[in-house]
Amino acid sequence: MPPARPDIPDTPGFTALIAEAAEALGLSDAHAIPLARAKDRTHERCVVALAGGGRMVAVKIDLRGDDTGRLAREHVQLVRLRPLFAAADGAALIEPILLGGNGRFLVTGLVEAPTMLETLDAGPAPADARALFTAAGRWLRVLHSADTAEIAPFWPRWMIERLQELASGPAQADPARAQAVTNAIAERLRALRGTNATEGLCHRDFHANNLLFDGQTATGLDLTEVTRKLALYDIVDLLRADVQLVLDGPLHPSGIAQTTIEAFVAGYGPLPDPRLFEAAMQARLAMDWLTVTPERFATSAAQRHRFDTLSLRLRSVLPI
Repeated sequence: MPPARPDIPDTPGFTALIAEAAEALGLSDAHAIPLARAKDRTHERCVVALAGGGRMVAVKIDLRGDDTGRLAREHVQLVRLRPLFAAADGAALIEPILLGGNGRFLVTGLVEAPTMLETLDAGPAPADARALFTAAGRWLRVLHSADTAEIAPFWPRWMIERLQELASGPAQADPARAQAVTNAIAERLRALRGTNATEGLCHRDFHANNLLFDGQTATGLDLTEVTRKLALYDIVDLLRADVQLVLDGPLHPSGIAQTTIEAFVAGYGPLPDPRLFEAAMQARLAMDWLTVTPERFATSAAQRHRFDTLSLRLRSVLPI
């Protein structure tokens, strides 16, 4: 079973929906084990493992799902895309079992495998890390091939505005350095406005906690945000996880290890326009760097390590 995370609040809303799911599935003597907390920390979402009657499933809960439609949309995508992934080698989707509670809970199969982030945090051998990024690339290739790809222009305004917002906020980074990095990346992004890029079906939240890997098969999670978008954004969202690894070779101009780029390409195929990829990847790493606040830096060893790693990466590719 995946490791439990017991910090999920136990509220009557969750309890009632878990009981409803257990009854709908006919699970006798069911008990729930919290697995994850939503990033927004509003205590409106959680995921639990539900066990009973010799069966174990995952139940994803959104207390506002009847209003947001998030879980209903995810269910539609899982049903639609699962046959495509079933025919793919080494790539899979969780099994959709039941949408209930007027869209407030979604029951799926439970895959007993670590997330990509958990594997990276454990310090895998270089060969295992490469296999992980190749598997991630293979999974993303299947998703991006699900609908017809089209050419669409790259408009980076949102990235520039987000960088400027973070640089002016309470970042751990030296203010002058933060502004210099932001200005350099923003200038590069502006020069690429309107450049042709590939648009297709995208995950839109493809970080390392949304992919499981058992050594053979990569299984994607959390399809609530799936929509058409530039494929570039899924790629940079995923590859930012490379900073969890110790750099043991040359650095790509994007700020990602060259070996990681090569491993991902082995599964996914060629990267987008190198100019777009390098600029967007640098922007994504800079956003992560600027989100480390003095408070986080002071209270978390993991945040200090993240900040220092990102500082070195950005200084290497942006010697300003």
